[in-house]
Amino acid sequence: MRVAIYARHSTHMQEHSTSDQIDICKKWCDNNNYFITEIYSDEAVSGSSMINRTGINDLIDAAVAGEFEKLICEDLSRLSRDQGDIANFHKKLSFLDIKIETLNEGLINALHIGLKGTMNALFISDLAKKSRRGVIAAVLKGAVPGGKLYAYDIDKVFRNGEIVTGLRKINNEQAKIVKFIYDEYLKEKTLSEIADSLNKKEIPSPKGKKWQSTVLIGTLAQQTGILRQTLYKGVVTFNKVQYRKHPETGKRVCLINPKSDWISVPIPELAIISEKDFNNVQQMIEERSTLYKVRKLASDEEKKQRANERTKKFLAKERAKIPKKREMYLVHSRLFCPIHGSRITTLRHAVYGCKEKNCVNRNLHRKKIIYTVIMQMMNFDIDNLNEFNKQQEKILIDRSKKIIAYKEELSNKQQEITALLSKLTIKQSKGKETIKFLDNMEFECQRINYKIKGLNLSKKKTIILSKTEANIIHKKLHRLLKTHIDNPDEQSNIDIMHKFFDKIFIAKNLDTKEKDYIVDIRYNLKNLVHYFYKDMV
Repeated sequence: MRVAIYARHSTHMQEHSTSDQIDICKKWCDNNNYFITEIYSDEAVSGSSMINRTGINDLIDAAVAGEFEKLICEDLSRLSRDQGDIANFHKKLSFLDIKIETLNEGLINALHIGLKGTMNALFISDLAKKSRRGVIAAVLKGAVPGGKLYAYDIDKVFRNGEIVTGLRKINNEQAKIVKFIYDEYLKEKTLSEIADSLNKKEIPSPKGKKWQSTVLIGTLAQQTGILRQTLYKGVVTFNKVQYRKHPETGKRVCLINPKSDWISVPIPELAIISEKDFNNVQQMIEERSTLYKVRKLASDEEKKQRANERTKKFLAKERAKIPKKREMYLVHSRLFCPIHGSRITTLRHAVYGCKEKNCVNRNLHRKKIIYTVIMQMMNFDIDNLNEFNKQQEKILIDRSKKIIAYKEELSNKQQEITALLSKLTIKQSKGKETIKFLDNMEFECQRINYKIKGLNLSKKKTIILSKTEANIIHKKLHRLLKTHIDNPDEQSNIDIMHKFFDKIFIAKNLDTKEKDYIVDIRYNLKNLVHYFYKDMV
């Protein structure tokens, strides 16, 4: 019988594991008179996903080509520790009439896949928890998790004949640079001024390149950057992020943990900056931030909403890093049936239809739909852009009404404060409760003022197109359409134009013999105008 051998180990610390597995499997094959056609292996690769493993993918290709009749490996966990992956793998090999035999379990059947697959998946989950618990224990003993950090060197210490990992010691030369950065910031120097000063002295940044503002300030969400690094005040903060493997690509995606899950442990011997200076710098960062007033004066609901928006933006950036499995079509997820108002979905390859089975708008062909949509877009004229101006004018009117309402509310609050102060005696005005009430009223006035300023700023940013600007946008759109007609497979143009649609209502034209389509495009005029307008400003 022709067989293939597969072996895998997870980390570089198990470098002899794969060769040991192969030797044992070879002996097993000799004892059972199996003929080995090929040996496949993956070294230092996790078993949590099959997607990025060249060895297992080569094995699947060989199985499809019919190069072997049975697969031999030491244990089922060597193939995968993911329930979904191992079940799918077993299904593929069963379809190809290829059996799986392991040295520990024997011939593999559906029962093994169900029970052992679950156990292997639980092992991965338990291992992650144990690893995290091990990190916490190591930190409590003085270790610093993560990679190398600026102003610290790895400290190799031997205990009981073994090297203790994770320990750090201060790099005095780099520590002076950290102190200089903090001192300069406390002197109210800007980030760019500090970065320029370091570059003039030809001091290399942590990555050996030129200093940038981002190296100093980092990001607010993850609290990174030299000016936000808590270890410089002698406190290690970890568990800020978690990494999850994407189920389709197998790539790690970074997710920020809530601040309540962050863990802080004091390591005073690693302090470079005093706690007072560090806290003063954090306060200055907050006050100098362009979003300071937004965070201070916004209500709890608005703060929560902004936090959710930041999380969505962060996740969108992470998703953008994952390569798309397939290209997007121009009309993707934009088609609707004008009869039932429901979404038109894919019936089979390149054929769409209404969800209602008795609807006449079924068996609509993609090429013909796209052609009809493009022809309809060629009819886009200045009147459409005039409609955009009407929408913008309506927005301006709504914002003006809100400003008037807020000004009335502000005036009422100020009158209330004035009336209260006129009634109070000198003694009463100094009471704690009175001061607290007045502070709250003052804060409310500041919050209303902040909203009025925000609305006025929004009014200034509102776009009202002039005739000249409308003509330029009209010409640019038609130029883009002609480019798409000349090169219909150019994905970048498709991605741009896809955002120009809100809904596309499409139906068969029953009055003609040619069976052409009737299209009613509802444009997203905001996206369309903003795309072309940004190049005009």
